[in-house]
Amino acid sequence: MTLFLQILIAGIGLFFVWRIFQSMKNQPEAFSKEKMGKSFYTIGLLTLALIAFVGLMVLFIRN
Repeated sequence: MTLFLQILIAGIGLFFVWRIFQSMKNQPEAFSKEKMGKSFYTIGLLTLALIAFVGLMVLFIRN
């Protein structure tokens, strides 16, 4: 990796950290325990659906 690419990746990473910090500072209610629980539940359901879909596609490809 070139030095320029490493500096670019570090800068992008710092930008994302700064944006997340600003979001948490400006909207603390968005990160409440209830909302995080709902989000994790939804992500869990979507993950299970994706695993089932990929499993079905593998079965179809094998036949």
